[in-house]
Amino acid sequence: MTAERSFSFEDQLRFARLSGDANPLHVDSAWAAIVFPGEPVVHGMHALLWGLESTWPGGPISAVTATFVKPILLGEHVTASLSGNTLTVTYRDEPMVVTRVESSTTATRAPAISITSQRTTDSEWLHRSGTVTPPPDDDLMVSVFPRLAAAFGKAGLRGMASLSTLVGMECPGLRGMFADFSVTIPGSTAELTYKVTAFDRRFNRLTMAVDGCLTGTVAAFVGSSQPEAPTDADLRRLVKADEFKDQRPLIIGGSAGLGAISSLLLASGGARPIITYHTSLPAAERIAARITALGAACDVIHFDVRDPKRGLEALSAYRWKGAQAYYFATPRIFRRRLEIFQAKDLYEFMQIYVDSFYELVRTLMRDRGVLPLTIFYPSSTAIEDGTADLFEYAVAKQAGERLCDRLRKKYKQLSIDLERLPRIDTRQTQTFVKAVGSSPHEVMLPVIRRVQRVK
Repeated sequence: MTAERSFSFEDQLRFARLSGDANPLHVDSAWAAIVFPGEPVVHGMHALLWGLESTWPGGPISAVTATFVKPILLGEHVTASLSGNTLTVTYRDEPMVVTRVESSTTATRAPAISITSQRTTDSEWLHRSGTVTPPPDDDLMVSVFPRLAAAFGKAGLRGMASLSTLVGMECPGLRGMFADFSVTIPGSTAELTYKVTAFDRRFNRLTMAVDGCLTGTVAAFVGSSQPEAPTDADLRRLVKADEFKDQRPLIIGGSAGLGAISSLLLASGGARPIITYHTSLPAAERIAARITALGAACDVIHFDVRDPKRGLEALSAYRWKGAQAYYFATPRIFRRRLEIFQAKDLYEFMQIYVDSFYELVRTLMRDRGVLPLTIFYPSSTAIEDGTADLFEYAVAKQAGERLCDRLRKKYKQLSIDLERLPRIDTRQTQTFVKAVGSSPHEVMLPVIRRVQRVK
């Protein structure tokens, strides 16, 4: 049997109510945009349960083993197909979720999943334990999954839903994502208990033993925590209070990532930056509040570089004639790789790093007359690294570099400070596989001193 569908945001909210898994990766578009994979993700358990609900011919299910291959994004058209006792949910003929069920009426304890695990004694995760209470709303659950309520029993269905809550809300929690699980369904109404038994540091992958309403093992990936910005004490130690006194830099994309760090460093040195944001005013306000706490000041404006007219009008209201600008506008860098070349990704990168940068520079130089301007344009070492997952990103950045050369020749009063930055620890670079990144403030402070012409 086969079934097809796509998942909407309303579907997400309903499953969050049903399961208790309200992880913002699933239900908060703004939050999901700044963590891997850069868009809201369908609950993995929702895709699995929908696939079984749509294809299972009937009869009891006593055990389930599942592997979550890749995340399903909202709006993707997926297909569920059942062959024997194996369910596969696919996107573009690529497996997203693979599930095998046992239909014996006698439940037996599931064997542990076979994994090669680097056991560690110093991990914060190892031996962590707790309890998850299965969601209580039988009526909603049965209305959404009536076949599975019969196949699992209501207690078993609640237990399956509670796995989503375990991974998404409890352990690993906020930045967790399913890897796989293997459980039997004893039909108990007990709570779900768990204990972390192994942690693989190479892949940020933990394995848990579960018992109670389900019995078996669950594995999940642990996403990187949000990089911590330097404290006020760090900033005062790094930057002299008058290093950038009376300077008025413009920070395009100053509410997050490298833009936020640069805004804090500049303000700590006595500058009064103009910080622009695109999607999140609260994020910009948080940076502004930190600057105020440092005893400095800034201004905040909305600026969409893809349609800069209103942003430039707001900028002109401040009569800005500052001598320095920083261009940190960027879409999500790390994308899910489905093809060796993804034209849509290249278009989005080119739009920001080439088209929008050109329009911004052209308009700024037109309005400045003979006043000089220095712009920092961050490029990337991904150009020479040849990382396959960053192919479109690197192509667009290289095109941006060539555009910078042309702009320098056209505008004699324009200086473009271009540097190929290494991988830096920001929310943009978070994935589930650990990778070494440089500290944002250590990378940016020398750049800022150079751009601001500090001796």
